[in-house]
Amino acid sequence: MTDDVLAAIRSVSDRARNEITSSPSETPIEVDSREALLLAALAARVDPGGVDLSEAKLRTVRRALLKLIRPATESQSAFNADVHRAMTEVMDAIRADRSRLNAIGAGLSSVELFDDVADSRISQLEELAGQNPTRTEFEALNGMVHHLGQRIDDLVDRVSRLDARLERSQAELARHRAVVDLTMRELRASAPDEMPDVGAVTRPLNESYDRFYEDFEAALRGSREQLLAQQRDYIELVSDAPGPVLDIGPGRGEWLELLGEVGIEARGVDINSKFVEGCRSRGLDVVHGDAFDLLREIPECSLGAITAFQVVEHLPFESLVDLLGLCLVALRPGGVLILETPNPSNLKVGAMTFWNDPSHVHPLPPHLLEFLVTWRGFVDVTTRFPGSDPARALEISGVESEELDDLNWALFGPLDYAIVARRA
Repeated sequence: MTDDVLAAIRSVSDRARNEITSSPSETPIEVDSREALLLAALAARVDPGGVDLSEAKLRTVRRALLKLIRPATESQSAFNADVHRAMTEVMDAIRADRSRLNAIGAGLSSVELFDDVADSRISQLEELAGQNPTRTEFEALNGMVHHLGQRIDDLVDRVSRLDARLERSQAELARHRAVVDLTMRELRASAPDEMPDVGAVTRPLNESYDRFYEDFEAALRGSREQLLAQQRDYIELVSDAPGPVLDIGPGRGEWLELLGEVGIEARGVDINSKFVEGCRSRGLDVVHGDAFDLLREIPECSLGAITAFQVVEHLPFESLVDLLGLCLVALRPGGVLILETPNPSNLKVGAMTFWNDPSHVHPLPPHLLEFLVTWRGFVDVTTRFPGSDPARALEISGVESEELDDLNWALFGPLDYAIVARRA
């Protein structure tokens, strides 16, 4: 994070603090010209027409004005307090991370200094070795080699620890950046007297179509047995997750059933009331609501894994970026993120079957989603392609094998792919 961004955040926090701590008489209230004229007249105890006002009438008018503006000022104060509290917490966390990074930098500087010393010692050893040393000199030389070996081992161990600290600090900075981005986005989208509700505009399908989508998935998503077989391969990815699993958009609940079979604590959140009812009827823990709202409400660093099967293609790009930020904040270190989506590198998917679902926004090429997840701050990002059909491969004489492989991939490649990542 640059100094310019930090300065901007401090400026916002300082303005919020000044607005919160100032007394009502010091807080300016913007009014139009007519209201300004009225207030000026009241202060002079003369109305705009030049008629004197009695003290009783003046008190009545003042009370009426105060009653009118009180809801706005109270809402503004509460809003300012929320902004100030959020930005103060973020600034404190960023200062702590910068201190850790400075300490790591000092450690790396000492490593570089020792590296120069080691080069000098090695040069001395090479020079002595070429001079046919005596037994005493040889023993001294051997002692220097042993000492240098120990120092090198210590250096390797120290560098390893510094690398681990650096990775953790970078992960924390990425998480705090996500908090800042999400906070700023909500503040820009909200008026002082309204609560932010970014998730309200990201719902992929209106709830009035819940029945349609339930029937649609039954017809085109595949049978429950097929999905259970396909998703079983993901179990190993979350078996050692450092906490409970949250499944976004569980649909009919096949993935939650698999997690329950192996004893992994899991819950789901879905905006489709029909899916929620069906999952609950089978004893699955699924709440009816918006995943964005739920992720904002749960404590930071409280989840071991977040999964979303056939969800991200329903989101506008800006909402997808927000979702990744919320996931980064909610996951514990070492937590796993799994995003499965249709594979548009299969021509049939990209050109036709993707568009069967009217709530899909646009296809997400594997390289794009992998880059976006990495850019948002996740590590160990990989792409998995389950379910290809090699039995349908073409064989054309005279066509190079590499070209034929590309053609077979485009025609018969996997219908879906999954991005698997981890929070450092």
